[in-house]
Amino acid sequence: MEGNILQKLFSSMWYIRGNHTVTTEGELLYTNYSKNTVYRVTTCSNISVRKLIETGNWKPGAIYFSHIYGHILVGMGTILDEKITRYNREGRKLQDIQCDNEGQTLYQRVHFITENINGDICTADSSASKVVVVTASGKYRFSYSGHHSQLLFCPYGICTNVLGHILVCNNYFMYNTRYSSVHLLDIDGQFLSLLLTPKQCSPYPCVLCIDNQHNLWVGGWYSSTVSVYKYLQKTEN
Repeated sequence: MEGNILQKLFSSMWYIRGNHTVTTEGELLYTNYSKNTVYRVTTCSNISVRKLIETGNWKPGAIYFSHIYGHILVGMGTILDEKITRYNREGRKLQDIQCDNEGQTLYQRVHFITENINGDICTADSSASKVVVVTASGKYRFSYSGHHSQLLFCPYGICTNVLGHILVCNNYFMYNTRYSSVHLLDIDGQFLSLLLTPKQCSPYPCVLCIDNQHNLWVGGWYSSTVSVYKYLQKTEN
């Protein structure tokens, strides 16, 4: 908690993906796409790293631990297909989320995963230039492809807050920083605001999270700095 290094872990990543998450017990889960494996790191007495899930022929990328259900959500793909698979905390497969209500593939690439307060699974798919949201049961709800105030949209880091708002980075790095921003959506995917405009935002934001004091933490591509913003006031309610 003082910022001292406990152990360094090296994992091959599949491009830029949210390949680590933390359980409610403080265990670190991370994916290794070259070994098609999810690992669990515990620090009870001694630091222990052990294999938790083997994903077969699917390459695991993004991972998220559900604080509502205590399940593990893993985005994974092959050359032709992409899906999210739900596991219990012991690593037993429970569910595949792959197609919408009409049988069409939901995802091109699952880059980041988060969960909303109603159990919705929110996914940033930068290859498809959209955010895809499904219910906890895997039923398609909506997609978000950016706001007309910004012509280009490339979502990466995504998280939600206590109000059910969805926050997502726009990181269209191939052009310039005029699209670098954080979009704020309501629980049904309606655009509320640019929470961070290009003038306020660090260049090329690609990861973000909210802590228990409602501070917003944002990390940028090509940057060694994490910026912290206060945008919600904590109340007794």
